[in-house]
Amino acid sequence: MRQSEKSRIIAPALQQAVESSVAELEEATFGRGKWFDIQDDMLDQDKTDAEYVRNLLQEDLEKTGVKDAVCEIFLNGAIYGTGIGKIVIEQNIERSPVEQPVEGTMTTTRQLTERPSIDVKLEPISPKEFLMTLLLILLTKHWVLHMRLSNLDTILLKVLSLVFIVMFL
Repeated sequence: MRQSEKSRIIAPALQQAVESSVAELEEATFGRGKWFDIQDDMLDQDKTDAEYVRNLLQEDLEKTGVKDAVCEIFLNGAIYGTGIGKIVIEQNIERSPVEQPVEGTMTTTRQLTERPSIDVKLEPISPKEFLMTLLLILLTKHWVLHMRLSNLDTILLKVLSLVFIVMFL
């Protein structure tokens, strides 16, 4: 079959089925408010610390947009059959206002305080941007490569992969 003969039509029933299965996954994952749970150590005397850590982690993940990224990964998985996400760790500076009292008066001034923070984000990856190269599999057994390709990059990558395959066969 030639490339021009392939059908590119998206039937409404197929689209509705994909959206409905993704909505069910999202509801099952995020519907009750708790995405995950952390089990407390049995020998721990303080039973509230695990709940505090879980709430803090969920708040941090919501702040960095992990929930939206997971929803997009679900959608990619329903469309392409593979849902892939890349964990990104960034160091940022959080700024927050603080009231500072003015000496000798009853007034305060507002100033910004800065503190470093580590943010963990999840970036949804389209399977079209995901490469598992033969060299990486041979060397590390589990490293993969994420590339965003332009048209020229795609052509060069195909040429290089052909050269690589010929060299190792």
